[in-house]
Amino acid sequence: RSSKVATHSGLYNGPSGHPEPKNIGVPAEGSEAIKFFQTAKEEELPTEDAIRNELFESVTSEIVAETNIAAENLSEPLLMACMTDSRRK
Repeated sequence: RSSKVATHSGLYNGPSGHPEPKNIGVPAEGSEAIKFFQTAKEEELPTEDAIRNELFESVTSEIVAETNIAAENLSEPLLMACMTDSRRK
């Protein structure tokens, strides 16, 4: 990280991003999401593949947004680690 950032300057910060429920057809708001899962038919629920793909696509989307490198110029992502900082972020 740059020396000009507020926290954790000079430390490694891998690509992060976070999955977006709406990208797999789930409402993002808490009460709407709960209602969705309580009332959805099985065929309306996101598949394990859709969930897994969103986990990786969210990282790719963050890399594209932060670096302006087109997604087609990136290699396939690999999960390297999960990181938290002192504020559990």
